[in-house]
Amino acid sequence: MSPGGDPHLLLGRIRFLNRSIECFRRSEPLPESLCFVPKEVCYKICRDSSSNSASSSSSASTSAAGTGGLVSIPVWESPHQAPNKKSCKFTIEPKKGTCIRTSGEEYYNSHGLWVKITKEQMEQYRTSVDLEEGWILAYKYSEGGTRLVPVEHPDSVSRHQQLFGFDHKPCNRWEEVMDAENCFYLGSTKMAGENGCSAETQSPTWTFECDEDLVHYFYDHVGKEDENLGSVKQCVNNIDVSSCSKDPSGGTACLTDGDTETYWESDGMQGQHWIRLHMKRGTVVSKLMLRVDSTDDTYMPKRVTVYGGEGDNLKKYNDVAIEESLIGEVCVLEDMSTHLPIIEIRIEECKDGGIDVRIRGLKIKSSCERDLGLNADLFKSPNLVRYPRLEGTPPDILYRRTLVILRFITVLDSLLPHLVPAWDYSLGTFSQIKNIKPFLLLSKRRSALISQCLKDSESSKPSFHPLFNPPGHGLPHPSPGPQLPGQVYEGLKPSDKYEKTLDYRWPVRHDQWWECKFIAEGIIDQGNVTPQLIKLASSQRYLT
Repeated sequence: MSPGGDPHLLLGRIRFLNRSIECFRRSEPLPESLCFVPKEVCYKICRDSSSNSASSSSSASTSAAGTGGLVSIPVWESPHQAPNKKSCKFTIEPKKGTCIRTSGEEYYNSHGLWVKITKEQMEQYRTSVDLEEGWILAYKYSEGGTRLVPVEHPDSVSRHQQLFGFDHKPCNRWEEVMDAENCFYLGSTKMAGENGCSAETQSPTWTFECDEDLVHYFYDHVGKEDENLGSVKQCVNNIDVSSCSKDPSGGTACLTDGDTETYWESDGMQGQHWIRLHMKRGTVVSKLMLRVDSTDDTYMPKRVTVYGGEGDNLKKYNDVAIEESLIGEVCVLEDMSTHLPIIEIRIEECKDGGIDVRIRGLKIKSSCERDLGLNADLFKSPNLVRYPRLEGTPPDILYRRTLVILRFITVLDSLLPHLVPAWDYSLGTFSQIKNIKPFLLLSKRRSALISQCLKDSESSKPSFHPLFNPPGHGLPHPSPGPQLPGQVYEGLKPSDKYEKTLDYRWPVRHDQWWECKFIAEGIIDQGNVTPQLIKLASSQRYLT
C-alpha cells in the first residue's frame, strides 16, 4: 500500500485523502473509490492443506470422495442464518474445473466469510430460483477442509484483452481504483472495474460525531481486546539466542520479564548475534518490538534485520536502522499476513563498532491466522447503549461504515510518513489532518506519530540562562518551600504578550535542566531539587 518513490502515486493519494477528510467532516457521501465493491468475483474450490479436518455440510463441501467427486455448494437466504441443512434453501453443483461467479460483496460474522450471489448468477446452476439474492459460506471459522478461493475468470480476462489489448488489466480492488482515479499520468491510464455496489450505507441522520463515536467504540472493543501486546508466552513456544554473557542477570529470560532495567547480553563475535523466535502455530505477527537503551553505549544495536520462514529456508522481511539516541521501543516487523514458524532477529551492527549487544525487552502484538476481518456481530453488542448516537442504527450499517473507515485509515497510514514531520499546520500546508484526530486512534502508526511529534517538540540546550534568581530574593517570604517553585513559574512566564513562549521539553539524554546553588549550606543541586533541599533554601540562594 506504500506509494514508494512514485510522485504521481503520492500526490494522487494525498489529493484523495484531502477529499475524503472533507467528506467525513461535512457528513457528505464518501468518494466512490473508497466504497468500491467489484460487480463480479469468481471463486474456485480448493482444499485447505493446513487442516486435516473435512468441512461439514454447512460450508462448501464435497459430496463424493476423491478429486473426481461432485461438489455441492449450499446457498442460504441471509448471512444472519445459522449455516445448517435445515436453513439451507438449495445447493448448486458447478461442473468440475469451473469457477463459481458471485458478486463482490462479502460479509464477515461469527460463522465465517460469506459471499453474495445474485439471482442471475444462481440461475446459471439452477432454474426457476425464487430468491433475489443468496449467500454462500466461503470459509468457516475454526474449520479446514474445502473452501472457496477468489480467482480471475479466464473468460473475463480474455474478453478484456480482446477489447483493450493484451496488456490490459482492469482494477478490481478499491486501492487500485483509488489510484486510477486520482493519479494522473501521460498516455494510457488504468481502467477501473465495474462497480457492483457501494460498501458504504449511511443513515440520513449520520454526522461526523457519529463517526467519532464509531471509532471509539471499535477501538474499545477490538483495538484493546484483540491485541496480545507483550504476551510473548501466548505467541512463542521457545526463544533461542546466539550466545549469552556469563553474568546470570543477562540471560534470555530478561527479554520477556517486562523489566527495563534488565537485559539480554550477547557474548560472541561481532555481527554474529541473533534472537530466534519459534512461533506457536497459527500466530500472525502484527507488530514485533525491541526495547533498546542508548545509555548502553557500544552495546546499543545500530542496525537489525528480520528473517522469517520455516527451517533453514528463511526470507528477509525487514532491515531497520535504529536511532543512536533512542531510549525505548523500536518496531522491527509489522503487518504480517501469514504465519511464520520461525522469526530470526539478526543484529548486524552495534553503535560505534561495538562487539556485543544488549536488548532490554521484546514485545509481540499478534493476531490469529483465521481472523478473516471485521466481525459484523461486534455491532450487535449491548455495549452500544453507551453510545446513544449509534444505538438506533442498524448493525449492518455500522458494520459497513466501519469497513470504509478502516479503508480510510489504511490510506492515511501509507501517507503519514510523508506528511509528518514535513507537514506544518501553521503554514496551512495540510491543515486537514487536524479534522480527523479521532481517527488516529485506529492508526497503526499512532505510536510512531506520537514519538515523532514529541521528538520534534524537544528543545535544544539554551545558550543563555532563561531565568536567574539573585541571592536573597526569597528571604522575605516566611515559608520558602512554596516560594521557590513560584519564582520559577513567574520567572519563566512571558512578560509580553508578543514574547515567544518558552519550550520546556528536553530530550531524555539531557540529564540536567537547572542548577540550584545553596551558598550558605554549600550545596549545589544539578538537575532536580528535592523537597529537603527546598526547605534548606532559607538563606542566600540563586537559580540558573
